[in-house]
Amino acid sequence: MRVVSSFVITSALAARVLGASNSSSGLLSSDPDRLGNFAKAYQKAKAFVAQLTNSQKISIITKGDVTSNSSSTSKVSWIAYTTKDAIAGMNSAGVIGGGRHFLLNEQETNRTAGLGGSTTIGYSSNVDDKTIHELYLWPFADAVRSGMAAVMCSMNRANSTYSCENNRLLNELPKDELGFPGLWSESTMEAGIANGSLTQVRLNDMAMRNVIPYYLVGLDDGMFPSKAEITEYREVRANHSRLIRNIGANSLVLLKNSNSSNAGVPLEKPRIVSIFGAHAGPAMAGPNMAFGVQGTEGPTYQGHLVSGSGSAQLSLSYISTPYQSIMNRTINDGAMLWWVMNDTYSSSSNSGGMVNGSPMSGTNWNGGGNSTDSGMGGGPSMDSGVSMGGGAGGAGIGQSGTSTRPSFSNYASVSEVCIVFLNSFSGEGADHTELFNKDQDTMVTTIASECNNTIVVINTQGPRLMEAWIDNENVTAVLYGGYLGQESGNAIADVLYGDAYPSGRLINTIAKNGSDYPVKICYDADCDFNEGVHIDYRHFDKYNKTVRFPFGYSLSYTSFEYSRVQVSSTDSSALASTYPTGIATLGGKSDLFDNIVSIDFTLSNTGEKAGTEVAQLYVEYPASAEQPPKQLRGFKKFALEASVSTKVTFEIRRRDISYWDVPAQDWALAKGDYTFYVSSNSRDSKGTVTSLFKGSTHSRNVHVVSMAKIRLNG
Repeated sequence: MRVVSSFVITSALAARVLGASNSSSGLLSSDPDRLGNFAKAYQKAKAFVAQLTNSQKISIITKGDVTSNSSSTSKVSWIAYTTKDAIAGMNSAGVIGGGRHFLLNEQETNRTAGLGGSTTIGYSSNVDDKTIHELYLWPFADAVRSGMAAVMCSMNRANSTYSCENNRLLNELPKDELGFPGLWSESTMEAGIANGSLTQVRLNDMAMRNVIPYYLVGLDDGMFPSKAEITEYREVRANHSRLIRNIGANSLVLLKNSNSSNAGVPLEKPRIVSIFGAHAGPAMAGPNMAFGVQGTEGPTYQGHLVSGSGSAQLSLSYISTPYQSIMNRTINDGAMLWWVMNDTYSSSSNSGGMVNGSPMSGTNWNGGGNSTDSGMGGGPSMDSGVSMGGGAGGAGIGQSGTSTRPSFSNYASVSEVCIVFLNSFSGEGADHTELFNKDQDTMVTTIASECNNTIVVINTQGPRLMEAWIDNENVTAVLYGGYLGQESGNAIADVLYGDAYPSGRLINTIAKNGSDYPVKICYDADCDFNEGVHIDYRHFDKYNKTVRFPFGYSLSYTSFEYSRVQVSSTDSSALASTYPTGIATLGGKSDLFDNIVSIDFTLSNTGEKAGTEVAQLYVEYPASAEQPPKQLRGFKKFALEASVSTKVTFEIRRRDISYWDVPAQDWALAKGDYTFYVSSNSRDSKGTVTSLFKGSTHSRNVHVVSMAKIRLNG
């Protein structure tokens, strides 16, 4: 699925941006109203750059690529800064916030010539103007408004021109339209100055854009870190492990859970637990995999997967695996733990858990078996052996640890709970090549045929189909999440055993069939985005396709009620104009970000347990706007005790209900009815209000699936 992602770096430098260096478009404005919270930094940068020679300006802009350092300018004490990934939103800590990739870097295959494909040129994302604005440019506008001060251009082509050489992407959209005051970079400028193709005004503008972020985040006010030798150890971590663990647990999504006692999650101190799958335990070597940006070795990883690859790869000091975490639980409970940490294990031979003729560490059994690797793992091959065994805590019930031959079926048949771990692997340089894995699905069905309390845990990027086993009554629970970082195993165990609440929501629609998705990997030099804005839930809604799990979905241990939904205008005068009239500022015209409509309702926990709900707001446009059936325009998360209610308010900005008018090249309000849905997911409306935009709005209380109107008349 196509997703725009962002990250934070200390500066985002990218090569080859001078395709239109002599253009007058995209120059910084000195108007403080247009610069917003960048205004003070602009004045400091202007005074600083005025002291520099052209050579010094160029040394600040260049002297490195996207992963190296800018040059110091000692004459005026300009300190070189490094370009490293950091966490979004860290401007206040002295880290310059940036985003990538700008724009339309929507797959990895052929992003550069020959990467995963056979073309001799990077693919071109061919996208119409309406789709660019309403879908792919949309999050960057919010990022610029929030203080994003650096941008990295994408590696592919956009509408036939490489993004880093594309005047529309480098100047017109970010600088002119979004008011982006931050930096781009280029490494060859001397010749341009000499022959006049690069003007002095443009050079000054580029230098100031590189300096403004330095002042914006306060690096001139004592925020700049002291220098240290690269080999010097410095402990910079706070209690990050606890934070990572909590975030991981809370981000898991509960897709299925049994209503029967002693089945599903949370577990109630089972006496015999079995875990299955390569994803349950560590890879044969670790914790880190080899760094690379040319893709992964397969769609699954033979070990517990906690991060993506390439630029998304974590530098791990350790990995908490489900095997380790569940082992600790079973020891404390006096229970027994069995494991087969392989996706295709069978006990057809008498290898006996031997690796190169020696007993495998951690085994405690007396039986035969061999490993048959799927050949798709991103980690080291496990052909030489497989981790399997049992025996933690108390004695087994019915059979001893040495009398059960290891196999999926044998272990499953004697267990009170069977936990199957699945992953799928993709990252920088490699797209998903499958939406399900046959070996993994066979493992699940084999285990579920013998174990009436089978729990499936999935960690993946993007959607993963599960039609092979999701309706199996012996599959009692499904937990679904992304890559959870170094505390992954502990986070999963916290949810399995009831110490944490799975309060995440699906960020992709889970379909019933792979053919239901509108977009597949493009192997051609030209990739036409014919689906327009209709991706993910927008596509499924437009074509009325039945889905397995909708966007925004999750189950809960309790129940919630939405009531007293009402809509009101907070700025009726703003509705009188079809187009925004404000000045150009950070993110676009200033009044695009004015709140003009308010949606209020009451959210109540009507169950007997405490729980967390993510309330979601969707909008349906008038037909004249040519929009998807509905679009997400807000979400808020609430933790409520049993029988407790809270008032929820969503503020709607003008931009949230505008569409891109291509002929006018501006954001417009449509004439007609706007309908707002409060919901727990994209397909489960708890209440709706449809309002009349007339220059003034009418509102009244409505209950579940009641209606009021807002209509815009010409």
